[in-house]
Amino acid sequence: MILTLLAVQASALDAERAFAARAAKGEQWAAFRDTATEDAMMFVPQPIVARRFLADRAEPKHPIQWFPRASYVSCDGKTAVNTGPWMVPAQKAAGYFTTIWRQQADGGWKWLYDGGDQTGRIDAAGDRPKQRKAACRGRARDVLGAPEEGAEQQSSGRSGDSTLQWRWTYTPAGARALDVYLWNGRRMERVIADRIDAPGAAK
Repeated sequence: MILTLLAVQASALDAERAFAARAAKGEQWAAFRDTATEDAMMFVPQPIVARRFLADRAEPKHPIQWFPRASYVSCDGKTAVNTGPWMVPAQKAAGYFTTIWRQQADGGWKWLYDGGDQTGRIDAAGDRPKQRKAACRGRARDVLGAPEEGAEQQSSGRSGDSTLQWRWTYTPAGARALDVYLWNGRRMERVIADRIDAPGAAK
C-alpha cells in the first residue's frame, strides 16, 4: 500500500507533502523509514545512516510539522531538493529542513539526505512553494571536484544528468554544511548554502 501511494506522487514536492502529512498523523518515524533509501543519511546532529537511527524508534508524542517552501529540480525531473520550515508547536521548537529526493525505478520517490537546524523562529512556508528547474540547454559542469579538507565526514552526489549537484560536510568539532548547485544553462549556480555551527560555537 505504501509503495503504491509513493508511486503516484508526480513530483518530489508531492512526495514531501505526503511524507509530512503522514508524520502529522502520528506516524513520523514510520514515514521516515518507509521513504528513505537504503543509504539515506540524516543528522542527529552527527551524520548517521537513517535506517540505523530509525530502526524500532518509538513515535514521538508531538510529531514534527513541516512544509516545503522551495524545490530545486534537475532537468530530467528525477532528482530534487526541497527546503522549508519545520515546527513542533507543543515544544515551541522550530527551524528549517532540507531534503534531497530521488525518483525510483517504480516511479515513486525516496529521500537520501535529510538535514536542517533548529532556529527557534517559525518562518511562513507561503501558499505556493517556489519551484525551479535546472536548464536543459548546454552541458552541466561538475563543480564538486576533490573532497574538501578538514571534514571528518562528507559526501557528494548529483542527478543522473548532473544538472543538480550537492555536497555535505561534517567537521570534527560538529559543524555541518550543505551546498546545492543547479545548472542555469551557463554555469552551476549555488541555490542552497546551509551552515550549522558546531555546538557551543560563538554566534
